[in-house]
Amino acid sequence: MPSMPVSWLPLIGLLAIPFVVAFVVVLEPVALLAVINTILIVAAVRVMFGTDDLTTLKRVVARIR
Repeated sequence: MPSMPVSWLPLIGLLAIPFVVAFVVVLEPVALLAVINTILIVAAVRVMFGTDDLTTLKRVVARIR
């Protein structure tokens, strides 16, 4: 196996950047939808079991104003 000069190693590492960017751009909408879906499911379960999240949320909003 021929040895590769050290000066080529950073260039080979730079080739990975476009692939990483493409991977993130393609999967980001899916990841965002998964996060939103998880938040909605957790909120729905908490409301379904009668927690006082809505009252707490109103207090937080009132404090921010």
